[in-house]
Amino acid sequence: MARNIQRAQNNRKRKRTEQILDSHFPHHSNWSSASLTKETLLSALSAVDDDADMAKHAAVSAIDTMEAYYKVALEKFIDDVSVLAIENCVMKQLPAILSPNAIFDLSETTVTKLAGESEESTAKRGNLQNKLNTL
Repeated sequence: MARNIQRAQNNRKRKRTEQILDSHFPHHSNWSSASLTKETLLSALSAVDDDADMAKHAAVSAIDTMEAYYKVALEKFIDDVSVLAIENCVMKQLPAILSPNAIFDLSETTVTKLAGESEESTAKRGNLQNKLNTL
């Protein structure tokens, strides 16, 4: 969110600076060949910070913060909707998938594959149990 606020403020400052430069130097459409004096450039750039109106500054800051919050909230909302939709589809099917009758009808090998330990885990558990008994 802070990056979004900073990006909005930088874009606004850049546009404001460009407007001021264009108003002070209207005949310089091709800036690469423009010849400027230090004094004229300083006077133009000093006009950028003349927005000392605190009410305007507070309003602009509030708008920047609101827009940044909106972007973050919109992304979160989209993420939450997709998660809820997927969870709803999965959760709706669980009672049928995990019903006692459906589990009872599964073969022993299927139950072992779904809920049993792997051979590696069984061997590791046995090894750790032997070490525990030794202690």
